[in-house]
Amino acid sequence: MAIDTEKMKALAAELRANHEAMKSWMPTHQLESSPASKGADAIDTLLDECALLRSRVNALSDLVDSLLAARRACASEFPPDAEGEPDEGRIHENIRKLKAALEAAAADKRDAEKIKRAAREVLNWTEAKHRPPKVEGVPTGEMALVRVHALVELHAALAQRQGEGS
Repeated sequence: MAIDTEKMKALAAELRANHEAMKSWMPTHQLESSPASKGADAIDTLLDECALLRSRVNALSDLVDSLLAARRACASEFPPDAEGEPDEGRIHENIRKLKAALEAAAADKRDAEKIKRAAREVLNWTEAKHRPPKVEGVPTGEMALVRVHALVELHAALAQRQGEGS
């Protein structure tokens, strides 16, 4: 049942009119706040609170509508169920898959940085052939071979993961 605000406003106006009429035949010191004026003030306060609550309900309703629209948009990404509708029941599984894909992409980025660093080291090593043999940090002999093999393996693993992600 909805509150008829127009009737409430009319009632408040009628109470104020009664208060003004009473002032004409009673001394004013007794009518500073009559029950009629208190009732009119209470009605106005209630109407203001109702308007505030309505605005809050409307704002929440808009928020719910936007959340439902976002949910429908996300649901279109889910695989279809038996009836052909998006299978929203597996949302946690879908979130885990998306999280794993993000983590794999982050790992690929870290691995790409490792490959770049290793490539720079190998390039620096090849340039270091002309340096004296006891330079710190320059791999020689089998250490250089281990570095090159590690670089190749890291590159192959990265290429495989990128192939799986596409």
